[in-house]
Amino acid sequence: MEAAIDNYSEMSDSMELIISILIRYPQINKVDIEPNSKELSFTFLIEKELREDEIEKINHKLKQSLELFSRLANVSSDSFKINFKDYGGLTKIKVTTGILSLTKDKISFVIKFIYNEFKESLLSDVFEVVSSQEPTYHEEVIDDILSSLKQKGTKRALVGFREEDKVLVFDRSTS
Repeated sequence: MEAAIDNYSEMSDSMELIISILIRYPQINKVDIEPNSKELSFTFLIEKELREDEIEKINHKLKQSLELFSRLANVSSDSFKINFKDYGGLTKIKVTTGILSLTKDKISFVIKFIYNEFKESLLSDVFEVVSSQEPTYHEEVIDDILSSLKQKGTKRALVGFREEDKVLVFDRSTS
């Protein structure tokens, strides 16, 4: 019984992290947690078809910016993977990083970078904000859960995304 409770608690933390990220940052379309590689991925949707030279320029600029951010913030600069996939007029940008070095500040930095690059082309869902304190609340939750996951780790592969006015989270683990 104790193992089931621990498993639920760990999955609950991961689910709450995904939900808080998706509610706090409406620019993020999807969040994936991959326990084997200890990575978290953010997916953004851009309402624009990107040329190969634009992709290379953005990829290079984001990697340089993240390296500089890591040095200035004095945090680990584990590698970020950036993938682009074209869907004919719609481009998916997937940014993957290690959970162990992820902070709410890094998440905010990536989002600001993507927003500054794409502005109105960046698809964003907007949730009704209940109070002006809600963004701060979700940032605190994100910080707390990231700290917890760095200590305890996660064993469940989860994916979360928005559908209409809901955040849905699914367990992709095979066990």
